[in-house]
Amino acid sequence: MKIKKALRFPFLGEGWFMNFFISFCFTMTYFYVAVFPGYSIQIIQDLLAAGDKEISMPSWNGLGKYLKKTLIVFVIQVVYKLPSSFLWSIFSFYYFLYVYPYHQFDALLTNNFFYIVIVLSFIYEIIITGFSPTIYGQYAQTNQITDAFNLKKIFFLTKKHFWKNIYAMIVLGVLTLFAFPLMFLLGVLTMGVGLNAFLAYVFMVRYHLIAQLYQETIKTNEEISSETHESSPSIHVKNKTI
Repeated sequence: MKIKKALRFPFLGEGWFMNFFISFCFTMTYFYVAVFPGYSIQIIQDLLAAGDKEISMPSWNGLGKYLKKTLIVFVIQVVYKLPSSFLWSIFSFYYFLYVYPYHQFDALLTNNFFYIVIVLSFIYEIIITGFSPTIYGQYAQTNQITDAFNLKKIFFLTKKHFWKNIYAMIVLGVLTLFAFPLMFLLGVLTMGVGLNAFLAYVFMVRYHLIAQLYQETIKTNEEISSETHESSPSIHVKNKTI
């Protein structure tokens, strides 16, 4: 990942100030939840179209388009959360109806099934984290929600980048965690304004880095495909004269 490229991304382009200001205004309300996921899809699309060139923040003129994309991202998230939700539903049904009354929550810590569910859910979340850049990238590249559920293609695209994605997402999480004290300090010093501005900045940088992960995944697969094609032996059949 090119972290420096992501860090300066929100400040590039002629209209960067207005785009960043609108993003900042959205963080002042909960409306950012409805537009930022769709906006992140646009960042992926812009990065794929730009290739190795740097991009600026997308314009906020297509607000309706971002709302629609956010809805699709929400559907994708719900579908991929179903296995984990189903597992917890089974446990809840088993625990509360057949094992203990509702008020005995202390007995939960002695239940082995509880820890099995936690471990399985954790493993599943790791798997989804490793594949998530490709999942959203596939939808961004084609604008078809069905491509976000093409598990076979997603697996073969990501298998070379799976652990790199895991590592990158952990780094993103750690960086975000370390950014919280600074966000809090800015919030105190500026009566909340600095907090929201920094929050908007963190969101934009994070989306750019996730877009980079998918871009690198695509490039790696294209290079492998090209090398395989070049190294494949050509077969020449000589014409025999009878």
